[in-house]
Amino acid sequence: MPTEFRSSICHTAPALKYILLTLSVASKHPFCVWLILPYVYCHRAFVVNLNFVVSMTSRNTGYQLEIFGNDKLIPVSRNNTALVKERLSQ
Repeated sequence: MPTEFRSSICHTAPALKYILLTLSVASKHPFCVWLILPYVYCHRAFVVNLNFVVSMTSRNTGYQLEIFGNDKLIPVSRNNTALVKERLSQ
């Protein structure tokens, strides 16, 4: 299996389906409705549900998102900072 592919879990009703693709590949396909609101592609390795974002904080390394129910901070890339701020303000 090529190293650029990762196994992802796609939550669909009524069951879970496992898919094998990268986020960059997935974002270019029309079947990926999960990339439409309320989700945002905040970093090359993270897609977050905006309904679960508690806060967006600025650190010396850049912005990070605090997610409800998770004690880890999710990084926001410099290229996606403006998009994430815009989507959070909607």
